[in-house]
Amino acid sequence: MCSVCAEPPLLLACVNADNEFCDLVDRSERFAVNLLEQRHPELAMVFAGLSGDGLSSAPDGTDRFASGDWSTGANGAPVLGDALVSLQCSLESSLQRGTHRVFIGLVTAVSTGSGLPLVYSDRGFVSIAAEGVAT
Repeated sequence: MCSVCAEPPLLLACVNADNEFCDLVDRSERFAVNLLEQRHPELAMVFAGLSGDGLSSAPDGTDRFASGDWSTGANGAPVLGDALVSLQCSLESSLQRGTHRVFIGLVTAVSTGSGLPLVYSDRGFVSIAAEGVAT
């Protein structure tokens, strides 16, 4: 996920074309991006299909939402209640490149939590610390 521009607020998300997310977005023309907080490594692994607990084994992905505090956002997409940030989007455009689909969404609602972002680097989760800003 990355920002495309601020006015209008657009973001880009790349997803493996085999993921059920693609069909859901095609049908509903909406989606949400939930940025995880450092307390969510297990949830990240569930959605990556690497949890080993069977939660992500359903072909339609619905069991993935058994983990976490999920609700339905204003646009109808799943929003994680304790996410660091949730961005609800309406689909502006999509295209396929190689094995992935690229979705561009217009951000229609934002909710924020507190904490530090969950960061995945070099095949593992890493901790970062909040730093003050020098004035």
